[in-house]
Amino acid sequence: MGNITETDHFEKLQEELEEKDKCTVCCDDSVYDKTMPIDLRLGYIEGSGQLCLECYDKIYNKGADDEQVRKANG
Repeated sequence: MGNITETDHFEKLQEELEEKDKCTVCCDDSVYDKTMPIDLRLGYIEGSGQLCLECYDKIYNKGADDEQVRKANG
């Protein structure tokens, strides 16, 4: 059996701490570590999960963009 050294254990813990949460829409890494509390994140949707900032902008700011286009076109 292989023994896990203290260094191996530390490296595994470090990797887990640095792991990014995935966007639930496009599956890309978000800017947030999995260990960051959800109430400190932009784009975390309760019941759905984390969105990357690009998907969050496309979904939640789309209405604002459409309204701006309508106003510009008179």
